[in-house]
Amino acid sequence: MSGMKPRHKYGSFTLIFATLAFLLSIFSTGATWATVDEESTITEPDGGGAFGNLTIDLALQGDLQLREMDTEVEVTIFFDRIVDPMGEETYKESESYEKLAEKSAGDMSTTFEEMDTAGAVAQWMLWIGIIAMLVTAIFAFCSLAQITNSRFTTYSGSVATFFLFFAPIIWFILLPSDGTYASPDVTQDFFFIGESNPATNFEPSPSTGLFLSLLGGLSSVAMMFMVYRHNISEVVNEKPKWMDSLFNLKFNDEEKVAQPINFAEKKEQAGLL
Repeated sequence: MSGMKPRHKYGSFTLIFATLAFLLSIFSTGATWATVDEESTITEPDGGGAFGNLTIDLALQGDLQLREMDTEVEVTIFFDRIVDPMGEETYKESESYEKLAEKSAGDMSTTFEEMDTAGAVAQWMLWIGIIAMLVTAIFAFCSLAQITNSRFTTYSGSVATFFLFFAPIIWFILLPSDGTYASPDVTQDFFFIGESNPATNFEPSPSTGLFLSLLGGLSSVAMMFMVYRHNISEVVNEKPKWMDSLFNLKFNDEEKVAQPINFAEKKEQAGLL
């Protein structure tokens, strides 16, 4: 792009960054935004009767999306007077935060309610930004093609950048930093442990979806910088060369398709083979 006019160069970069922000943001909506990997131990004195104390080890692994969570809880049971584990069980679950909040109580219910709120706010901010960024990319292309004025790119780009840049920040702020989690199936199966609650700590760590969304937001900021440079550049009344080449290629292909087949010429070519 070194030989391009400034207005064409910055307009082309605007289109590139708009497309990049759109793709990164839309991929982030279906990705894992945070992960949980926690362990805890519950001891029930004399819970094993003649075998001594009952010890239950819980290992939680979870993938957190914007509105739901996939979890896997491994439960291992020990007795003091027996060396080997007495039993091992794995519980897998995939539920929305709303349903998990309804199944839980106390701090656990509050944790899932906060996660559902964080995911809902981030989700609608992302989709508004994604739609606005798609419109921005269309306006950027039309501006380069001398179809529309660049101010439409500025307006839609500003809206898209605001929502895409702040969506992951708002999600991270609203996300609970800690809490507890207990699988309903584990609680039901181990009701006999008395006062203890078979729960693990719940401290999410950022993952792929958050990073994709952050990159999408930064790409939108870079796009707006290119929009600004494009707007202050000298106005031109022609399309960039790459766009002329694209249109010429399309028109040449259409002309070739429209031309009738010359069977005499094809027959002569076949005879030369």
